[in-house]
Amino acid sequence: MPSRRLRDNAHADAALEALGWHRRVQGSADGRQIGHADLAVAGVGPVGPRGEHSGEHRQRQAQAPPPDLSSHGLTVANRQALRQAAPLILTPYVRGQFPRDVLAHLWSLMEAEGACATVFHTAVPVAGARYDTRGDLVDFVRLFEPAPPAVTLTLLVTEPDGALAGLVWFSDLVPGRRAAIGIWYRHRAWGARARAATREACRLAFATLKVPAIWGYTPWYTAVRHGEAIGFTRVATLPGYTASGRDLAILRLLPEALHAR
Repeated sequence: MPSRRLRDNAHADAALEALGWHRRVQGSADGRQIGHADLAVAGVGPVGPRGEHSGEHRQRQAQAPPPDLSSHGLTVANRQALRQAAPLILTPYVRGQFPRDVLAHLWSLMEAEGACATVFHTAVPVAGARYDTRGDLVDFVRLFEPAPPAVTLTLLVTEPDGALAGLVWFSDLVPGRRAAIGIWYRHRAWGARARAATREACRLAFATLKVPAIWGYTPWYTAVRHGEAIGFTRVATLPGYTASGRDLAILRLLPEALHAR
């Protein structure tokens, strides 16, 4: 592998290929929501079958005005219905291919739901700090730009209307041996749609990272149940392991267990 930095896009490119997507750089997108149109302009997104956005079709699309969602009846009420019924969308994160504030906005959503300290429960607080630094914006950004030789494949999760819904990432990569999964979903995305998104993310990780097993480490019961629902098996529990004294569950997912679901 020529480089282990996410910014070099090696795993992201493979992920895009596995999803049948391709990257197209054409300026930058603005705004806090990542819709299909934004993703296409930003350079990454679900663009349909190959060739659909080539030649004259791509030129016509670039010249076309953005769609008027109100003409399709997407009011606040049926946006909520759409979110409850439609599958979530996974998009590999590549630096520079999304709006500049996307990470800050995603972190703000996590912070608003009180999830940052939960997700980053292994973070070490800064000694003598006035505020709790675990899961602060610095910790969060490091997730996307890990220090070498760490590798992270990160997938942004969005609603069909483009609103951010969560995050799935794979780290602790040992080529040919293992990767570790981390997840976070907004409360409104919990349930069957979140499980389906995590299942698809794991399929993508197996295909692109070429590992025989994905591991999960969590002190949270809801995360254990989420993992077990898509094929993870609890292989061990470390009593009182975390800094807060919680038990730490260790789970493992094998490809055959995932494919059986």
